[in-house]
Amino acid sequence: MTAPGQSALALLEMRRSFGRRKVCKQAAIIGEDRLRLECTVVDQSEAGAGLRVSDMSAVPEMFNLWIECEDWVVLCRVAHRTNGIVGVRYLRAPRRASRIGTPGARRAEQVVKAVLAPHRNKR
Repeated sequence: MTAPGQSALALLEMRRSFGRRKVCKQAAIIGEDRLRLECTVVDQSEAGAGLRVSDMSAVPEMFNLWIECEDWVVLCRVAHRTNGIVGVRYLRAPRRASRIGTPGARRAEQVVKAVLAPHRNKR
């Protein structure tokens, strides 16, 4: 149902943008094969994010997104790829990267540690 003068597309855009914040945070896409792809989070909401990457085709359909400045990792699935932005949905609540240790998170912990170890040693 649309209000007079509003199209269904306009309402969809309003719904999608509600709660979405423009940000600029450095992050890394960490794939199952230990692929590490640098990216920038350009917008964020409770349900997902928009990522700017240099090569959109290199982004796997499902991956862990690590945002170091927030010390969290979240499992994501690609929702869309448009205009240089990869839109993702969070499949689980974000977890503190420094506190990963629950039985269900052990695989993500192993991948994150393996990928991040060389990065942290360069400091």
